Amino acid sequence: MIDERVTGSRVIRTVLPAQAEAVAALPARARATYCPDGLPDDGFDRVGEPVLDVHVDNGRARAFYAHRGRVPDPENPPAEGDHHLVLRFDVPGE
Repeated sequence: MIDERVTGSRVIRTVLPAQAEAVAALPARARATYCPDGLPDDGFDRVGEPVLDVHVDNGRARAFYAHRGRVPDPENPPAEGDHHLVLRFDVPGE
């Protein structure tokens, strides 16, 4: 029998070994649906907020965002001792 817990409107189930691979693939499938390709060149960031911040030492996240057009915001450099870097969407041609 599969272990189930009901928490409010959610049901939490134990993953069976045969389901583990499909469950592990969910984050990658979710990331594949994110909408940065084909953004218009009107200066409006339709990915989310106009800017976001990332920990300066998080190279993996910085590379992820850079690949999707996010660059360090020159108008918001990190303050002395600050560990967060503000990124903005780089609109080509601006």
